[in-house]
Amino acid sequence: MSAIAIHGTTSNAGKTIITTALCRIFNDKGYRVAPFKSQNMSLNSCVIPNGGEISRAQALQAHAARIEPTADMNPILLKPKAEHVSQVVIRGRPYADMNVKEYHDFVEKQGRDIVKTSLKNLSSEYDLIILEGAGSPAEINILQRDIVNVYPAKLARAKCILVHNIEYGSTLVYLFGTLKLLDTERELYSGIILNQAQGTVDAVELEHILEKPVFGVVPHIEDLHLPEEDSLSLKNHDGHFDVGVIRLPHMSNFTDFDALKLEGLKVRYISTSTESEIKRASVLIIPGTKNTILDLKWLREQGLDHAIVQVANDGRVVIGICGGYQMLGKRIIDSGFENNREEIDGLGLLDVVTRFDSYAKITERIKGTIVGDGILEKFQGEEITGYEIHMGQTSTSLKPCFIINRGGKTIQDGAINGSVFGTYVHGIFDNPPIRKAVLRAIQKPSSNIERDLDDEIDRLASIFSASVDLEKIEALI
Repeated sequence: MSAIAIHGTTSNAGKTIITTALCRIFNDKGYRVAPFKSQNMSLNSCVIPNGGEISRAQALQAHAARIEPTADMNPILLKPKAEHVSQVVIRGRPYADMNVKEYHDFVEKQGRDIVKTSLKNLSSEYDLIILEGAGSPAEINILQRDIVNVYPAKLARAKCILVHNIEYGSTLVYLFGTLKLLDTERELYSGIILNQAQGTVDAVELEHILEKPVFGVVPHIEDLHLPEEDSLSLKNHDGHFDVGVIRLPHMSNFTDFDALKLEGLKVRYISTSTESEIKRASVLIIPGTKNTILDLKWLREQGLDHAIVQVANDGRVVIGICGGYQMLGKRIIDSGFENNREEIDGLGLLDVVTRFDSYAKITERIKGTIVGDGILEKFQGEEITGYEIHMGQTSTSLKPCFIINRGGKTIQDGAINGSVFGTYVHGIFDNPPIRKAVLRAIQKPSSNIERDLDDEIDRLASIFSASVDLEKIEALI
């Protein structure tokens, strides 16, 4: 097995996108290639074939490599759920909630062995592993607990490439400082890639000062429709917008709304109760969350609960996804498994009650059929696909939105009341009938756009290939 590690001078350097490009490029060259990120902190996860979950970034990279994602590609996933507390997912399955100290102890006692085992598993199946780092490898305050940058790179005997996002400026300072702080690990780095360039770059001068080759300068790519990994990268567009997404503090799976953008709908993330923001939205969506009760309390603190209820009473479309669906109900009862033992009133827009009676988590890919009335009525009988990632069980007296097949069992999902509906299905807007139902409800014509993720990955790979010296990168293998 050969390995290449992609590290960055900072977060958002472009590691995920570059890893994705390399997975597709080397797969096209005939390599059996797989992605790997030992530890990822993200609320944007994806269900894998065996029913577990990993970061959506590694699932995207697996898609680029034309393979099914597995738990070994992201053996440790941290999903923040409260201040200084994350749910720790090990090889796709919930393991425990941990605070910072507990997680540091876990890394010392078990984390490295978990990383080592997953790398070993991948190395037995693939010719080439593309490792993605996190943050910067030069964060010397946490080097002794590193399991995502230098540690796995050394395990895999990977040749490392250092990436810098030129948009952050001070290119020489970032690169020189990172390499200087790495000290003895500096020799692990075989070259540099500069990312997000919008002009010319003097690579020769950088090579002379840094004594490392610059493999290429990747330009800024306009309108690249690939799932974002980090909610910090979400940006609002000025002017009119059609869809308002409540930006919850613990919002998860925000790529649920990407397909709406591809239909030409403008999506805005709303975090304050300004009357103008609410009035300008034709559709309001409450997204998934890692902590339903805390985020419902936040909604009330912001005054957004009253605004959402008013919008629904005015007959506009309100949709709840997963935790957002739970919030639309009348009552949420936690027996101490999501947060603390408590009961809280929901928004009362749907006659549903949710109970958290177990730490068990549903992580399944699903197929189903639309059966709901209201805004879904014209599309009854149409098929849908998606996935579930949630804790809690919800009961309702209302008609379901969908009949779905989960793990060989046929069950009802969601609840609908006119223009308000909730569902546990993530990726629901990837289904054309659901997009058309929303467009019809707000009287906008459908663009009949079918998402083709492979086209976007191929475009990324083509631009990347034209911008770097692939021969030098392939020589590292």
